[in-house]
Amino acid sequence: MTNTLIKDFVVVGGASLVAGGMAAIPASAQGFDGLYGGISYNNGDFESGDWSAYNAAGSSGGVFFGYNMSAGSWLFGAEVSFSNDVAAPNGTNDYYWMSVDQVVDLRARVGQVFGNTLVYGSVGYVTGTSILDSSYWSAVEETFTGSSVGVGFETNFSENSFFGAEVRRSDWQGDNYSEADGELTSVSVRMGMRF
Repeated sequence: MTNTLIKDFVVVGGASLVAGGMAAIPASAQGFDGLYGGISYNNGDFESGDWSAYNAAGSSGGVFFGYNMSAGSWLFGAEVSFSNDVAAPNGTNDYYWMSVDQVVDLRARVGQVFGNTLVYGSVGYVTGTSILDSSYWSAVEETFTGSSVGVGFETNFSENSFFGAEVRRSDWQGDNYSEADGELTSVSVRMGMRF
């Protein structure tokens, strides 16, 4: 799964470079100003920092909302996103399971517009719920918090609509159980509207 995500990271990064290269001269970011929102399809891979038996992977849908401000070809913004059932048990054992749910990511974005495409990076705060389960004890729900970093692109395909892709890495710690500590790498495809 990790190798697949690395390949996806290369694809998204390469697409960002190609999109930017289609118009090498930075353009005005005004077409990206204001409120926006949309939906995403996410593929996630969680690696427990304490015990690999609790590694998890899966796909999920999500929603996001944000606001952008422009300064020339540069764009600055804030975004909140939500996704559920982000990662499920990976099926490598029959005794221990972990799932990652209800992930909320609040982050700042900075990027530059090339032609009709925005290439950006992000940094933020992430929180959510992980559920630890086993054949030997009852399920335990754990709240986690941490940080996230990401890179992605958005391309406007009409005056108010856009699509894009993103790779994000989140590092977090659980409140009580070290098995919930770890890293989530996610690759997302996004579509949205500007208002």
